[in-house]
Amino acid sequence: MLKSPCHTARIRLLLEVFPDAKFIHIYRNPYDVFRSSRYLMQTAAPWSTLQRTDQSGLEENTLKQYEDVFDVFFEDRDLIPAGRLREIRFEDLESDALGEMRKLYGALDLGDFALAEPAVRSYLASIAGYEKNRFREIEQPWKDEVARRWRRCFDEWGYAV
Repeated sequence: MLKSPCHTARIRLLLEVFPDAKFIHIYRNPYDVFRSSRYLMQTAAPWSTLQRTDQSGLEENTLKQYEDVFDVFFEDRDLIPAGRLREIRFEDLESDALGEMRKLYGALDLGDFALAEPAVRSYLASIAGYEKNRFREIEQPWKDEVARRWRRCFDEWGYAV
């Protein structure tokens, strides 16, 4: 299992290295992704550099990075053989993690979910008190840019603009 958003754009490479790989793509409301990504860059960048970071292009960089990743994802997604990709709406996973994991096991033929279910239940119990970050609304000019530039994601996954 490998989780990394940047690997969303590496389907071709992953299939070369792991020809029998199965893929799980968890997608999320693009507005939520923008807020979360912007926050991550604001808070994480200063910890991973030796100099002060320039945050002046933060929103544009966030928009561009997501565009780059999903342009490649949509171009290469069809390279994944039938039955080896499962796309899951984050909100569905969040509201019914156990049910979504059960469906995932069936869809990707990952074996008997009953064997994994105790560990999944234990993990879910361990994070039961977790509270997600809460972000302010996106300022209108940036919200318009997200809607315009990430339109395909809204359309592909059925989110309202």
